[in-house]
Amino acid sequence: MCIQTLAECGIRAFRNPYTKGAQGAWIQNRDGAIRKIGFLGYSDSSGIIIHGCALNVAPPELPLALIYPCNLYGVEMTHMRAVLGETTPSLGSVLQTLGETFIQILEKEKAAR
Repeated sequence: MCIQTLAECGIRAFRNPYTKGAQGAWIQNRDGAIRKIGFLGYSDSSGIIIHGCALNVAPPELPLALIYPCNLYGVEMTHMRAVLGETTPSLGSVLQTLGETFIQILEKEKAAR
């Protein structure tokens, strides 16, 4: 879902095949560096499973190097604004695209049954 949403916004993202346990959406910069841009997660507490996703759209200025996504040390993070610059869609637009993508996935799953 995150990868499809990023594609709709003009960013080619992929699953990271190089790092075990590295879930989420990743991009490769022009310099060849692979950075994490989207997150998937779940929690199982007393038999109740909660799951979700997150995309870094335009976070406040902070040193992303201080954050260890999913406890993956040495992984660099990025955000949509760093990739797209001034053409970065608004947060509302990204949320709209994410919601539409989610509905498309659910409709495909339903049709496949």
